[in-house]
Amino acid sequence: MEGLITKPTRCLKDAKGCFCRWGSSGAKYYYKCGDKAARARARAKADKQGQAAHAGGYKGSENPYKTGFRG
Repeated sequence: MEGLITKPTRCLKDAKGCFCRWGSSGAKYYYKCGDKAARARARAKADKQGQAAHAGGYKGSENPYKTGFRG
């Protein structure tokens, strides 16, 4: 995947609690906030989702820097 800009796995928090997910629209994998082992498991699941997306043909955005701004 050299030269390919990929979506990162991010760990965030919402009203339901802490979660990790691949990209901005992937599934949320919730874990108990503050539990490092649970966070690692959630991150691994999100990473696996990203790998599956790439295996299924995901190649990323044609222009990953496009913001929709038409100034």
